[in-house]
Order: sequence, then C-alpha cells, then structure tokens
Amino acid sequence: MKKSEETISVPSIARAEEIRMDLERLRKEEARLAHVLAASRTREHLYVRMCGNAAKWYVIKDGVRTYLPKSERPKAVRLAQLAWCQARLAEVRAEIEACENYLIAFRSRKTHLHSLMENSGFRELISSVDSDAKAWVHAEYETNPKCPENLQYMTSSGLKVRSKSEIMIAASLEKYGIPFRYECLLETPAGPFYPDFTIRHPQTGKLYIWEHFGMIDDNAYAATSLPKIGVYAQMGFFPGDNLLMTFETKERPFNQANAEALVCQYFPTPIGRR
Repeated sequence: MKKSEETISVPSIARAEEIRMDLERLRKEEARLAHVLAASRTREHLYVRMCGNAAKWYVIKDGVRTYLPKSERPKAVRLAQLAWCQARLAEVRAEIEACENYLIAFRSRKTHLHSLMENSGFRELISSVDSDAKAWVHAEYETNPKCPENLQYMTSSGLKVRSKSEIMIAASLEKYGIPFRYECLLETPAGPFYPDFTIRHPQTGKLYIWEHFGMIDDNAYAATSLPKIGVYAQMGFFPGDNLLMTFETKERPFNQANAEALVCQYFPTPIGRR
C-alpha cells in the first residue's frame, strides 16, 4: 500500500485538530519563554550540588564556578527560574517539532472517511437515518423552563444553547448525524432533570445522556453538579456506558476536538452529515 493510500481512523481527524490547537498554544509559550530569557541578559548559570539532604549553590560564569552563600537566596531563586525557563524552552521546541511532523504526515494521507464519502452510493446509504430516529428527534418534548434568557448561543442549525461549549457538542453531533434532544425532561427520584443532551444511538436506538460540567474548578458549582451522577446511575445511566461526561476549567477549556473525539468513541459508525 502506498503511503498516500494509508488510512487514518475518524478519531485521528479530531486528534489532528487538537494538535493544531496544541501547536498554537506551544508557539505562544515558546515566544514568552524566549522573551524572558532574552530580557535576563545574564551569562551566569546556577549549579546545585546535593550534600546529603543539604543543597549547595554555585554560580558558573565563563567556565568559572563560584560558591553562592545562603544570604544570596534571591539570586539563587532567580537563576533557578531562568534555568527552568531554558529547560522548558527546549522541551517546548521539541513538542512543536513533534506536532509539526504529525500534521505533515497527517496531511500527506487520504483518510478512510474521506474515501468513503467520495462514493455517492455509500453516501446515499449512510445518510438514511431510520424513520423512528427522525420521528424521535422532531417530536415535541418538554424542555428546561429555567432562565430561558441564558439561551444566548445559536448553533448552525438554529438550536439555542447556554454556552459556547454546548455549541461545540451540538455541532459535533450534527456533523455525524447523531440524533439528540437538548435539555429534554427526565423524571428522576430527585425531581425533574434536564440533561444537556439526550442522545439516541443511530443504529441501536439506545439512549445516552451527555452532561458537560463547564466550571468544575468552582467549588460551589462542583458541589451542586457532581451529585447528578448518582441520580443518573439510579436511572440506569452509567459513566463509561451510556453517560457521557465532559469537564472544563479556566486553565483547560473545552474544544471542538474534545467533542468530536467523544462522539467518534461512542458512535464509531457515524451517519455522516459532512
């Protein structure tokens, strides 16, 4: 098989997009570290020698090593930080090179998914969602009546949702033709729940719930949101089976690649809207 004919699984497509985002982040970090090191304007380097549990500090400049007394701890800390920046910069540049090589290899191949969707006969077969699923999607259902003013974000299909992350999830489900309902009523022992997404498997008809926890680093939010998992378990929805959960924090935001990777994991035979 020629290299150009090699195939890549659908999850790899999402992975490529995730790597592109990683590459952007790494380049920003590279620029920041390089700026810090350039601004330091020092030829001094820190050497730390361990004597049992005690550390002795030395400064190396122009090949000469000089002892640094404990009274000069601020200088030792500054030089240690610069040494960390230097080491991290080398690591970041290695990661950038690896990401670039991955994307070059990815672009040089034609994915199996693309090959399938170029076949008009295959597209016709794979685009025919069963009538029960269509009826389920378009049937009326009770939605969350709370704070309708927060439905400020609209997907390309016209669905209004409450966050940018939910737009990504909805877009991923729509892209692969996965039937779903947004904030559909679920009666539970704890009262009415409105899961973010209730999903019907396009082949089996099995129901799934997808909850996105968007501020999991907020203690108050986590305290009120995580108990939902126990309630879902009482209703027969279990993590790793038919309960999908995604999380984000201020430092680690959710992205489109995360959403698509999970869709491909749980619904590996997409009825592809491309």
